[in-house]
Amino acid sequence: MPPDIADSLAGEARAIARDGLAHAQECVRLQGLHDRAGIPVRFLKGVALAQAAYGTVTMKHARDIDLLVPSRHVRAALELLREDGYSLREPARAMTAAQIDALVVHGSQAELARDGDRMRLELHWHLSPNAWLPHGVDPFAAVAVTTLPGAGALSVLPPEDEFIYLCVHGAGHAWARLKWLADLNARFSTLDAQRIAALWSNANARGAGLCAGQALLLCDRLLNRELPDGLRAALSSDARVARLAAIAERRMRGDDPAGTAGWHAGRTFRNVIDPFRLGRGPRFLAAQMRQVLIGPGDPIRLPLPRSLVFLYPLMRIPLWLWRQLPQRGKRAVQPAPRH
Repeated sequence: MPPDIADSLAGEARAIARDGLAHAQECVRLQGLHDRAGIPVRFLKGVALAQAAYGTVTMKHARDIDLLVPSRHVRAALELLREDGYSLREPARAMTAAQIDALVVHGSQAELARDGDRMRLELHWHLSPNAWLPHGVDPFAAVAVTTLPGAGALSVLPPEDEFIYLCVHGAGHAWARLKWLADLNARFSTLDAQRIAALWSNANARGAGLCAGQALLLCDRLLNRELPDGLRAALSSDARVARLAAIAERRMRGDDPAGTAGWHAGRTFRNVIDPFRLGRGPRFLAAQMRQVLIGPGDPIRLPLPRSLVFLYPLMRIPLWLWRQLPQRGKRAVQPAPRH
């Protein structure tokens, strides 16, 4: 390997190791903080997954900490994190109690940061933006524990729920980052064929069969994952699963010619349409349509009581236009660039 490339990769590896160790210490500290406040938590992905999949927290890159709490504890968790030095970043820099309540009903997460944005945290109260994907999974009905050597223990999802979550999360982003698939493959690499088939069957019963099938088929094709013959044949012959796998492979390769207006329009269209492919049944479709009709920021800008939620779709275009006007005004007063 050329020395400059080797040095660059070594520098990135050292940065990943430092961040992993810092995240491990912060996660254990946050576990204790919430335990003392009586707020149940589950850590998703991140250093907990790194330890379980690779046996160390120093190999896997993670942008932020993902923390799951029950929806009834969101307001208390946000206040606890604020007192601890975290500040809101998304979907707003500040929210009233009414806005938080609206976000809990219509959203699934909030982003916070501290120490000059060096430490980022995503607070979740649903496993995915679509409340019906998966369904019938209570992430707080049971708990598993991952021990981080030299740091402490973290509360995490049991393996069955973790498998569903990782598949749904990756599918929701069309597996645009290959590392998500590699993490899933490594996490469950020691399981035999019968156990893998049982995980898929459980995911299918919870409405996440398409997401799990896509993930397993991609692991089989790209990472040489051994699947049970019957399951491989069933997934390969399922037209919807095969279509999802093709979409993910295209997204991983980045075939789209970036930088053109048509590409941006096509990407926006796919970001709206592709999530409808991830589930089945009228309840899933209704929940997905709700996401399309109610913008993630609309309940924050205009929190409405539940009896008036039907107004959000009617206000979608007016609210979008209202958001654009200040931006147009800013662009109008900007001086022309000098050449």
